[in-house]
Amino acid sequence: MGRQSDGESIDLDELRARLEQTDLIPSHRPLLDDIERRFALLDQAGVSSVAGLQRQLKTANSLEELAETSKVDADYLVLLKRTVRRFFPKPRALKDVHWLDQRVVPCLIDAGINNTDQFTKAATNGIYRLEQQLHLSGGSLSDTAALCDLSVVQWVSPNFAGALIAAGYRTAEALAAADAQTLQTVTANDGSTSYRGNVGLRDIRRVIQAAGYVHWPDRD
Repeated sequence: MGRQSDGESIDLDELRARLEQTDLIPSHRPLLDDIERRFALLDQAGVSSVAGLQRQLKTANSLEELAETSKVDADYLVLLKRTVRRFFPKPRALKDVHWLDQRVVPCLIDAGINNTDQFTKAATNGIYRLEQQLHLSGGSLSDTAALCDLSVVQWVSPNFAGALIAAGYRTAEALAAADAQTLQTVTANDGSTSYRGNVGLRDIRRVIQAAGYVHWPDRD
């Protein structure tokens, strides 16, 4: 299974490049103001990775300390914290995903696998082996695995992941290679989907771009 890096291996140059290349929502565009100088200051203050940045932005006190030592204003750091946090979606509770096989979900929960992150870790040695461990028939965990792969992509909710899977996009890698116009057409809300409204072409492009930032360690 492909999965999102936790940020330890992503340095500030990569983060800056992502911010510069992303079609940011209007409220986040101030991050691009004087970005080269500000990121150089963060680097000089000892921030070497995205994970390190997140740790230093975790609390109000640590954020203020970083603002003081780096000379990057606190308001900028607050906005950076919000934006970076959205790059790494939180694990999704499997019990809340209504379209998953409800005969399988209780088996996972009984085994202590309650969310997408726990499933990904449990399936490190492969889906087939996990199915054997849980005494499930072959293929039982296919949709759960697809959900977990897609749910690490920014903007992809469990309900939209269901629409992507139904349209044949079962991995973040496949999503990253999608054509935006085609993807918008095949995921259009026809009334049977559980997400509200239709996803506009601009947002579809954002999703595809975000999928391109998911790391597949075993394929690098």
